[in-house]
Amino acid sequence: PTLSIFDTFYSSYVIASDARYKMFETDGMFESTRFHLMPLHHKDIPKGHWTLLILDMAKKIALHVDSLDMEASRLDVNSILVNRFSASAVNLNVMKPHRQREQKDGVSCGKFVIANMTFAAGELLRNGELPYEFS
Repeated sequence: PTLSIFDTFYSSYVIASDARYKMFETDGMFESTRFHLMPLHHKDIPKGHWTLLILDMAKKIALHVDSLDMEASRLDVNSILVNRFSASAVNLNVMKPHRQREQKDGVSCGKFVIANMTFAAGELLRNGELPYEFS
């Protein structure tokens, strides 16, 4: 497969008991799929916050799209990669887009994740490359 969308919101509760996740990681699908779109919930940021992480396994890049451009969410990405995913995800170079849409309030991050994920999936399937500009 070229593209997967992974639900990270429940993964901390599901990893230990969900056989599908075990198969996903052990059968090599994580490494054999080039792009992964991952909405991330940063529960330790006050009031919580949603961002989007796009992994390009071929180029070893993790593109972190954050509509608030918060340093705390960028730091959280590394711990998420280390604690929840296979060893191949840990060695990715975490970057942010050259340009991205920014939210003007403190509550619409989920809408931005959905919009950015829709845009990224279209670009990835159409061009086969990471989009570095979200406008």
